[in-house]
Amino acid sequence: MAPERQHGHPKCPPVHVGVGVGVGVGVGVGVGVGVCMWAWVWAWVWAWAWAPLLFLLHFDFEDFSCLRSPEHACTRIDLPRPLTCWGPEWYLVRIELTVMDVNDNAPEWTMVPYPYLAVVSPDAPTGTLVYKLHARDGDEGSNGEVEYILSDGGDGRFEVDRKSGHVRTTGLPLQRERDYLLTVVAADMQASRSIPAVLSVVAGARAPQFTNTSYTIAIPENTPEGQP
Repeated sequence: MAPERQHGHPKCPPVHVGVGVGVGVGVGVGVGVGVCMWAWVWAWVWAWAWAPLLFLLHFDFEDFSCLRSPEHACTRIDLPRPLTCWGPEWYLVRIELTVMDVNDNAPEWTMVPYPYLAVVSPDAPTGTLVYKLHARDGDEGSNGEVEYILSDGGDGRFEVDRKSGHVRTTGLPLQRERDYLLTVVAADMQASRSIPAVLSVVAGARAPQFTNTSYTIAIPENTPEGQP
């Protein structure tokens, strides 16, 4: 049966209070009157010594959790329900967990165009920016933070900033017209890695690179020569 509600809150289970004190006082007074002064004194001491224990044995911890839980705020204290002695599950605590995000996405490269090509002067000074790597991770929070790693190539002449993904020269001499191939990966904070990307860096001149593989335009009929 569903618990009753009073003032918008569920009815709190009754709490057994005062049993030990009541029994102790009653026993003490009764024995004292019926026997003698010394018996009354000893009965009084005995009753008060056992009163806390009787109180604890009749106090239900589930009721106590109701008293201190905001969503089960008590509005009254009733007569006691049957003795439970804490109940079989007094040591259990209910915990609810909400999973905000699962690290189920690996970083993906977003640079265009492809293939990834760059050029640098053979006489470039140390720290010259050559290329900007960028990857996106679909996870949230720390699971979506990406680091960039140079895993192979470059002969030590290039370095990759782990946070920004910027590829820069290290200052070692570059061989003119040589094509340096750098293999890089992107990884999130939980070690999920992207597929490797290869960056081609030529120390010198390189033919222009188109950003698209094909282009389509429309030209009206009889358009004069030299029109854009």
